[in-house]
Amino acid sequence: MTSAATTVGSSVYLKIKSDIITGALTPGKKLKLDALKVQYSASVSTLRETLNRLASDGFVDAPEQRGFLVRTMSNEDLIELSNLRVLLQCAALKASLAFGDENWEGNLVSAHHKLAMTGKKIMAGEDVSLERQLHYDWEFHFALVRACNSRHMIAVFQNIYEKYIGYQLVLRNYRWAKALEEQHLMFGAALARDAEAATEHLKSHLRKSLSFSSQPINALRHCVSDCPTYVEVRRHWRIKWPIPLPRLGHGTPKMAANSATSTDQLPEQLSTKSCRLASTLCSYILKVRPMV
Repeated sequence: MTSAATTVGSSVYLKIKSDIITGALTPGKKLKLDALKVQYSASVSTLRETLNRLASDGFVDAPEQRGFLVRTMSNEDLIELSNLRVLLQCAALKASLAFGDENWEGNLVSAHHKLAMTGKKIMAGEDVSLERQLHYDWEFHFALVRACNSRHMIAVFQNIYEKYIGYQLVLRNYRWAKALEEQHLMFGAALARDAEAATEHLKSHLRKSLSFSSQPINALRHCVSDCPTYVEVRRHWRIKWPIPLPRLGHGTPKMAANSATSTDQLPEQLSTKSCRLASTLCSYILKVRPMV
């Protein structure tokens, strides 16, 4: 494949993934090649390759003999993404605390400051674009783990984060006041190089965020373009993805405590495939660069 074809394929991949994350392509929507060819100005061969790549990355479903469908949304999927974030991000955070230098600390301080200032502006009633909110949230979580010395772990973490953000765009809720308190605790523990406290604060933050966001969303499984939820989201929350990310080197009901989908059951709820993936990645870091 020529470099030009590769560039076109990458561009189409990013555009379609962006539309999936932001809801322009709704969950469960059948992706017809003829329509996509016009919409994204791409050849059928490029689209097939792109959709196969998106299916491999988990943004598109490819059931046998049914073509390609935008991945569906469910409470179970959101819970698994959150649990997988706990496993991966905690492992990467521990590694960052062990290997991070002064530059890592400086980046973390900067990311936390920008996130905190953004949260205070929002709570004060100032208008802050969703793009900026998402950017600073990602920047802080990325800063926590960027010194883990594993490009593979960061790549998987970003993939999970992007899927998780898709849910936040639909649910449109973010508990800034409580989240800022929890992130400040993470920040302080990370600077103190207290791995146990930092990971516990991170786990608590992700569990509480999931509990806050886990309203029943099973109706989204078969959501179509005229669904009121998505019409509203696309009208008020349309943004471009990917948001400017730092380069790597280069009134919602809560879940019942005894619910079968309670976040207290980490990590038992993870699928065998997810556990195997997380375990492999965590073991890679620990074996290549043992903790001290």
